[in-house]
Amino acid sequence: MQLANQAFLRVRGVRPTGTTRRPRPDQWHVTHLTDQELEEVKRAYVEDGASCRQLALRFGVGRIRIGQLLRQEDIELRSHNQSLTEADVQVAANWYAQGLTVAECANRLGFAAETLRDRLLNHGVALRPRGRR
Repeated sequence: MQLANQAFLRVRGVRPTGTTRRPRPDQWHVTHLTDQELEEVKRAYVEDGASCRQLALRFGVGRIRIGQLLRQEDIELRSHNQSLTEADVQVAANWYAQGLTVAECANRLGFAAETLRDRLLNHGVALRPRGRR
């Protein structure tokens, strides 16, 4: 009986209490950036090295949209597959020696913790046992 009632309500356009529906694309709120915000996005990406994800969160638009805006401004996007440089590994090794975890170092550098862990091991860094500090 309950399933039949739910099916009837769905046909009538009524949703059971406590459920939400995903908005249709024509109902999505699209945030447009002002010219000043666009300039700030360009500056942060090019000069500060901010990622598209960071900028998307900061300005309340999608990551893809940030990339589109940057491409429209003839700014070449950085590769998603940027690898750790020797300098990155050295910086991470110093942070790790100061007491940060591999995950904290990786987060600061913007790489996966396992990737950084492997690179630190390859560079001869003795890692502490995993777990609580």
